[in-house]
Amino acid sequence: LLVADKKANSKTANYRIVTHKGAIRHIFSIGKIVRTEENKNGSCVFTVQDITEQKNNQELKHQAELALNTSEAKQEVLANMSFEMRTPITGIMGMVDFLQNTELSANQKELVKTIRDSSLNLLNIVNNILDLQRIEAGKFRLNKEEFNLSQLIDKVTALFAILTRNKELELNI
Repeated sequence: LLVADKKANSKTANYRIVTHKGAIRHIFSIGKIVRTEENKNGSCVFTVQDITEQKNNQELKHQAELALNTSEAKQEVLANMSFEMRTPITGIMGMVDFLQNTELSANQKELVKTIRDSSLNLLNIVNNILDLQRIEAGKFRLNKEEFNLSQLIDKVTALFAILTRNKELELNI
């Protein structure tokens, strides 16, 4: 890029060069014609400055701003999505609670329990998404909770039992 300033009788230029090692360097130069009353022809004065570091810093700053904006947009989408998912999950869980209080066969009770456990698992996934958002925002707190491993294994087994039964597979944990 070459820019001429006729009033100051100078020219500036930005350009890139490739060094003998193959590195690209960004260069800024200014050329000015200096004339005295005795010297009608004048002389030229040039300055050349390597601005590669400044260009790299500008690019890094731009990339950091882009990453920050992307992260903020992702957090907003996750928060909205998580909120929108909670409402139908809560509705499903309410209907399952209502269904559990009706007269059901043993097989139907097992199916309703699986629906309830699956809904709770889905709600936990949504909560985990929100936790991820909190981690990225630096606002996450870890809670220490005890759990029964045997019960957890039973719940996971029940969750997949119907699927494996329908496909005539055996599930062993």
